[in-house]
Amino acid sequence: MLFAYCRNVGNFNSDARISEAVLTLIAWAAFLTSASQVSYDLYNRRGKVGPRFLCINGYRTATPKTYYKMKKFLIFFLMLLPLAMASCGGDEPSNNSAKDPDGTVIVNVNRDDGIEIQGIYICIDDNYNLFQVGNGWSYGSSFDELTSGKISIVGQVKSIGNINANENTLQNMTWIGSSASKVGYGYIFQKYTRRTIKNDDGSYKTESDNYVFNWTHHFYAVFINSEITNTTGGVLGYEIKVRKLLDLTYESTINRYK
Repeated sequence: MLFAYCRNVGNFNSDARISEAVLTLIAWAAFLTSASQVSYDLYNRRGKVGPRFLCINGYRTATPKTYYKMKKFLIFFLMLLPLAMASCGGDEPSNNSAKDPDGTVIVNVNRDDGIEIQGIYICIDDNYNLFQVGNGWSYGSSFDELTSGKISIVGQVKSIGNINANENTLQNMTWIGSSASKVGYGYIFQKYTRRTIKNDDGSYKTESDNYVFNWTHHFYAVFINSEITNTTGGVLGYEIKVRKLLDLTYESTINRYK
């Protein structure tokens, strides 16, 4: 009797159906081998008194000639089987363990504190809300030049590499002032600057009695990777990954990303 044992190893992360198919092939190989041997033994001991052949799933496995053909086929099949299993269980990339994209920076941000990284202020308030300004951190503002920041929630993602955006998708996002901090969640931060445009005579440029501004937007992917805890399990803050996505500049009377 032949026993087949199969175990999941390494990065073998294929669908369960592949494993079932491999086990089925192994079982059929064992069954056909055993059946061929039994049929051949019966043929040798009983001569031509017994059945001339035994039909199993369309294979005739009684005569020596057929037996040796089947044996060669099974040897060839068993030689190819490890290759098939290796190809099924190839190293598939995992978003959880994938290398962070180039330009990714990792920072620790404590509760009720903030840090400046890549030109933006990432802050966490006393209630673990994530935002850009506050707690003593501030972007300067005036009528001629105003700088501010907003957040859009991407949602739960596997890594910072899953946070991407382009000019069109950014316009369709919902931008808010702050958001609850959640491990495994992705966000897009935008820091924007609005500057007035003046004519040659020093007057402000307008369109239909509305001021025309020069807008500069800087967009960043932000991913909360893990909690920072004390010895009793209390959350002190978060390990956060940040990377620059893109910059956009245009002239308009309105903010296109609000």
